[in-house]
Amino acid sequence: MQEIGGILIHFEHVDHQFPMDAVIRTRGCRETIIPSLIELIRRATAYARYDVPVRDCLNLFAIHLLAEFQAKEALPFVLESLSLTDDGAVV
Repeated sequence: MQEIGGILIHFEHVDHQFPMDAVIRTRGCRETIIPSLIELIRRATAYARYDVPVRDCLNLFAIHLLAEFQAKEALPFVLESLSLTDDGAVV
């Protein structure tokens, strides 16, 4: 679990460079990181419901990686996010 936290930190602190190393590391632990990526989408959606700004790119990387992994278990959370207003959608 510590490695997953380390990977996610790379996505959180993106400075104008695509975090390719973090993406490669994420692909290496696909099965163990999917629940964490889903949780990021769920949390970003909850924040958006209460107009709490999300200042990092974690949710964007999460949706990208979940789509790449074809993680069907993420679909309900992605749909919930998309059900928010145009201004509040997190993905």
